[in-house]
Amino acid sequence: MQRKKRSGNLMRLLAAWMVIIALVLPSVAAAAPAAAPAAAPLAQPDGGAITGTVFRDYNANGTQQTWANSGNTFNEPGIAGVVITAYDVSNTVRGTATSGATGTYSLAATGTGPYRVEFTLPGDGSLDFLQPGAAGNTTVQFVPDGNSSDVNAGFNNPIDFSQD
Repeated sequence: MQRKKRSGNLMRLLAAWMVIIALVLPSVAAAAPAAAPAAAPLAQPDGGAITGTVFRDYNANGTQQTWANSGNTFNEPGIAGVVITAYDVSNTVRGTATSGATGTYSLAATGTGPYRVEFTLPGDGSLDFLQPGAAGNTTVQFVPDGNSSDVNAGFNNPIDFSQD
C-alpha cells in the first residue's frame, strides 16, 4: 500500500512539472530568434595592381642586391622584356605586363584573387641562357589578391654565379 501511495505522488509530481514546462516553454521559444542570420561571405577586392621587379640574381639568393667588394660596386640589374601573367583559380588570364628597362612591372589584375603569377622570358631567345634563381627555382608565384607588391623574380646564369 505504501508503494502505491508513493507512485501516485510521483505521478502527480511529474504531471505538475509537465504542466509547468508546457506553460513556460512557449514563452522561451518565442523569445529566441527563429534562426541565426546567415553569415555574409568575405568580400574580396576586385582587381588591383600586382607589382615587382625581374632581375639578374647573380648570387642566386632570390633577393635583388647591390654590394661593394674590394672597392668595386656590383648590382643585380633588372631584366627588361619578361612577360608577367596573372591567372585566377579557374586558369583565366586576369592581367599581363612586360617588365621595363629597370625590370620593374605593374600588372592591373581584374577579377578576384588569389592569383598565380607566371614570369616568361622573351620568346625571341635573347635570354634563354637564364634560369630561375636557385633560391626560388621557379617562374611561378602565388599572391592572395590584386593588391600585392614585391612579387619579384630573379633569374641567373650558373656561369655568372657570385658568392658575394
